[in-house]
Amino acid sequence: IDADSSTILFKDEKGGYYLKFGGSNSLNDYMPDFSDLVKNSDFLNLDDLLYEMSNIYNKSQVVLPPSVGDGDYEIPAGILPEKSIDTQEYEVDIKFEMPDHVKSIKDVKLSPDAKVKCSLSIDDPIISKGSIIPAIDVDLSDFLIVEGSDEPIHLSELVLSEKNGYSASHTYAITGLNIAPSDFEKVEQGIKKNVTISGKVSVSNCVTNKATLEASENMKLTLVVSYIDIDVKRIEGIFDYDVQDITKYVTLDSIPDFFRKEGVCFDLTNPSLNINMTSNLGIPMYGNMNIEPYKVGADISFAVVDKSFELPYSTDSGKSATTSFSIEGDEMGNLIKFIPDRLDLRVSAQIDETKTSIIDLDAEYSMDMEYEIILPLSFGEDFIISLSDTIDVTDVNLNQLLENGGVKLFAEVNNAMPLQFDMTLELLDFSGQAVDVDPVVCKIAPGGKDGTAQASNVEMFMVVNENSSIPQVG
Repeated sequence: IDADSSTILFKDEKGGYYLKFGGSNSLNDYMPDFSDLVKNSDFLNLDDLLYEMSNIYNKSQVVLPPSVGDGDYEIPAGILPEKSIDTQEYEVDIKFEMPDHVKSIKDVKLSPDAKVKCSLSIDDPIISKGSIIPAIDVDLSDFLIVEGSDEPIHLSELVLSEKNGYSASHTYAITGLNIAPSDFEKVEQGIKKNVTISGKVSVSNCVTNKATLEASENMKLTLVVSYIDIDVKRIEGIFDYDVQDITKYVTLDSIPDFFRKEGVCFDLTNPSLNINMTSNLGIPMYGNMNIEPYKVGADISFAVVDKSFELPYSTDSGKSATTSFSIEGDEMGNLIKFIPDRLDLRVSAQIDETKTSIIDLDAEYSMDMEYEIILPLSFGEDFIISLSDTIDVTDVNLNQLLENGGVKLFAEVNNAMPLQFDMTLELLDFSGQAVDVDPVVCKIAPGGKDGTAQASNVEMFMVVNENSSIPQVG
């Protein structure tokens, strides 16, 4: 490995080398399907409320002096006194079918566009000019929070006059539902809530005339309370989605090929697999990750690792949470000891029904997994690496040497790797088959920790085993 140009070889602060590589996978295909919630986002269907009161004021209360004739007449104060309107209570039945996969609801958040509109009008005003001032309360606090308050809506701002045709309206923001979690338990049967309309009406600077009175009978007040965009944005509760098992493969192609030779034992000191799972999902889940090494033609299933963990859980779909955990030490060492082709990661998860799930119906949810493998080039006692080379000796008459007693090899081996090697000499015939000789093994000294080479002088003597024929050696 060229330490200067490698993208996977790094040096730590103590001067030791390590391999580091990783990758990422999207887990979006394994996310629960929330379409059943989205299609029910408008389940709070509230009917408009209509309040009507006739004979607020009657034209018989106004007597025109003969001297007025067809002209305007300013009605004296006290002729049309302040008047209480009839208090009326409406029952609101909030009822809907529980969405699929929702076992119970603890809270519901409405769309920020949710509003209530109050429209006030006067028919047969009996006056041609002047103001009608409503001191009317619309109390929706039994189930709605309006403009951040659970106080009634005061309609005193809806002053009616000839300038607005004795008709005015105002829209108020609904900032929440005022429904207790215990009420949601009865939602399929219906939650009974009340709306109360009460108050008074007064007039100011009123003018009338003969034509207006003749065309009028009595003053009628109409109030319409309508609900706009009452869509659900968030549901908090207990869900029971089935979570699909996740299967991902971590390839180990980045490990150099010379570590993959037959007979290698990749015994490292404290290797690690670090996993980060990131998601903005608001469903608390606990899971188990099963990690199994796979190698073509080898049974290394004994090294399977199981890891329990909590999946990331975010209470705000606009922000992601991350769960991190590691496989280290002997567990990770066993996974990579025989250099598998890949690691098979299988995650099974379940929803934690002891915790509240939070789903924003207009959110785009995602889940990703990142992994990083760190392999310190610090070797354990079982570490074995195999390097081989073949020397062409066809110009040497080895057959005659063997017939005369044996072959002695002299060599100098310069080793810059900080590893001690056992060097084994084999003789091959022309077909590439090993000659039946006693194996000869010698020690090769390790190189220096700073990368300097250490020379080892080698003398190896080989003889043909008794009763073995001497083939043609090349």
